Amino acid sequence: MLGAGEREALALAEELHVDLVLIDEDKGRQIARSLRLRVTGTLGVLDIAAERRLIDLPIALTQLQATDFYVTQGLIDALLAQDAAQKRAQLPDHT
Repeated sequence: MLGAGEREALALAEELHVDLVLIDEDKGRQIARSLRLRVTGTLGVLDIAAERRLIDLPIALTQLQATDFYVTQGLIDALLAQDAAQKRAQLPDHT
């Protein structure tokens, strides 16, 4: 069963014909996709912000892990590895 927040987010997304809805719960994501809505979660937003150099991803993930937000260490590690690879790719080549 969806919580009130997820129900409201989905209803508003449909009403406003948004391009993307932010939902972290699996059931909410499934329902959003069944409504043909694009979905991202908190980690997706942080990843995009890091790509745009708006935040420092390792710091943001450390702060997120200090809350009650649940995320597997494997997913954290994958995001950090991707972030490190992107940063390396952005370094100027001095050869």
